Amino acid sequence: MRNRDILSFDIHDITTVVQKHEGAGFDFRNVNRMIDGFVLFTDGEAELTWQGEDTVIVKKDDLVIFHQNDTYRFFAEKPCSYITCGLFLDYPGGNKIKALPRIVRLDDEHIQKIHDLATEWDKHRYDSAMYCRIGIMSLYLDLFRMTAEDELSASDPAVSLAIDFLHNNFKRNFQSEEIARYCSLSASHLRSKFSKKVGMTLTEYRDRLRIKAARELLSGGEFSVKETASELGFCDVYHFSKFFAKYMATTPARFAKEAKR
Repeated sequence: MRNRDILSFDIHDITTVVQKHEGAGFDFRNVNRMIDGFVLFTDGEAELTWQGEDTVIVKKDDLVIFHQNDTYRFFAEKPCSYITCGLFLDYPGGNKIKALPRIVRLDDEHIQKIHDLATEWDKHRYDSAMYCRIGIMSLYLDLFRMTAEDELSASDPAVSLAIDFLHNNFKRNFQSEEIARYCSLSASHLRSKFSKKVGMTLTEYRDRLRIKAARELLSGGEFSVKETASELGFCDVYHFSKFFAKYMATTPARFAKEAKR
């Protein structure tokens, strides 16, 4: 193995591993994060805006990875809970840490591990910091391994076909059986494979494409809310507005109005 392919990182210090509960209207901004770390959403959901531009919805079981100097904003219309961790990472010889996905949907095993870390940190025992350091190192190592597995399976024909289908058809309504036939798999097999490889369901992937397209259409000012709803395959404005508010924590009309400012 060549030296540049060796994975090397260490944790210099951990500042906190704590469970937090926020009320409705939670709004947190960080214009220049000073340390590395992560946030695991344990209940509810929030709108996360990166660098003032890219916006996504993070939900329960989503792990968000942060780096030093990140700029971001969390906004939650309803109450939410999360575990946040701040630490100082050292990764000599490359940017493998920064190559990790920014949002990862965790399984039950890793979720429990993070809960255990928060519990141990709160005990303030003589070995709590060391326990958490080892646990977080193990977590990051697992994330690297999962990412490597995803890269190896990125050429999975069925998953690639499903992604192509979704990008080409997200503006219309379809049943999972249709996309399954397109991928030459049973619907249940495709749902399982897609969720495991991509980290979200077929519907969640389609919804994220729809939200991105909706934001672009409404921001451009050329499409009304009604026209946007029709363009994206919604039967009426009511259902589109309900869908949009779920992910964006505001109505499409209000979003379009604010985009014009």
